[in-house]
Amino acid sequence: MKRVLLEQLIALALLHAEGFDVWDSFASQLDRLYLNHPDSEILFRLETSPTEKDAVLHTLSLLNTDAIADVDLFGRALMSALSAEYQNGKTDLRTFAERGYDIWQILPSDMADSDPFFILCYAGDPLSWGDEKQCRKHFENAFSYYKTLK
Repeated sequence: MKRVLLEQLIALALLHAEGFDVWDSFASQLDRLYLNHPDSEILFRLETSPTEKDAVLHTLSLLNTDAIADVDLFGRALMSALSAEYQNGKTDLRTFAERGYDIWQILPSDMADSDPFFILCYAGDPLSWGDEKQCRKHFENAFSYYKTLK
């Protein structure tokens, strides 16, 4: 059976769980995956979840399994989704930083301790001394991390 790429779905679940309005993207990605892999037990369970919350929680439970086989693919998906939320400006910077930190705390430790994920741990720190510019620079570094890799 062909491996199902769940990295983007897991990234969107993380954002949704932390209060970002990405449910439509999550549901669309889940539908697309399920249509391409109707024999996947995992996707069937997610697709038939009775509530949004159940679908997201089931997806997040995959974080500590081998569902993320490609950390770079997951990182690209997570940083891309976070960047889109950052750019849309619906969330003030302090709340965005708090949510980024909360996402970092959920990640498996081996992933959380590496860049660009670790940046989410400290990106909001400069706000405590009023340095919004430095905070934004940290986030922008995280978002552009994969653009600098070959």
